[in-house]
Formats: sequence, C-alpha cells, structure tokens
Amino acid sequence: MRRLAFLLACVFVCFFAAASDADDRCSALSDALIAGDFSRAEDLANELYVGKSNCSAANLADLAIAYHMLAEKASDAVSRYDFVLKTIDSYRSAAKKDAAEASARFKEKGTDMAAVVADYEANLGEYQKAVADSMNF
Repeated sequence: MRRLAFLLACVFVCFFAAASDADDRCSALSDALIAGDFSRAEDLANELYVGKSNCSAANLADLAIAYHMLAEKASDAVSRYDFVLKTIDSYRSAAKKDAAEASARFKEKGTDMAAVVADYEANLGEYQKAVADSMNF
C-alpha cells in the first residue's frame, strides 16, 4: 500500500512539474515575442510544441498565437509554411483539449484565431507553392 501511495505521489509530482514547466515556457515565450526576440521565441515555441501533450488548452492557445506571430514575421517561405502548419495544429489541439478554456484565452489575448486558422487553411496551397518556388521546383 505504501508503494502504491509513493508511486501515485511521484506521478502527481511529475504531472504538476510538467504543467508548471509549460506555464514557465509560455511566459518566457510571451516575453521573447514582446521583446522582439524571434529567434528565442522560435526555440521556445518548438520546445513547447514537442511537449504539447503536457500543455493545457491555455498553453496550446498561447502556442497557436505565437506560431501565428512567427508566421507573420517569417522571412522565408519554408519557415512561414512550417509556422502556419504549427499554428493550425496548435489551435486544433487547444480546442480539442478544452474548447472553452482555449476560446477564453484567445479572447483574453484579443486574437480571432478561428479566422486566422480559416484563412491559413484556405491559403495552404499558396504557402505550398511559395515553398516549391523557393526551391526552384
């Protein structure tokens, strides 16, 4: 019985550590974007994206917004396309995890991500063409 209690305690500690780590990374990501440090923001966003299963809907909403901002600032077609795809995926993941929490976060941040994602999805062909053109296909 003690082993079971110890195991459960370890699982809870790991879960809360992962959640607080995601919160800390989201805060650092927001700070990097505000400071205009897009290289650092990209690194932090990619770290969060890899561990997105540990993120809350609010974290995923922040990640979608961050990738949207990175897509808007991208200087090349390949990066822009990657950021667009990650924006869409992060948005969908946030909505799937907790639609109400994600919607509240988007509203709090003043971003109509539903419209952004709809626009990205409608123009994916153009982003793909830009990638192909940049590679001289």
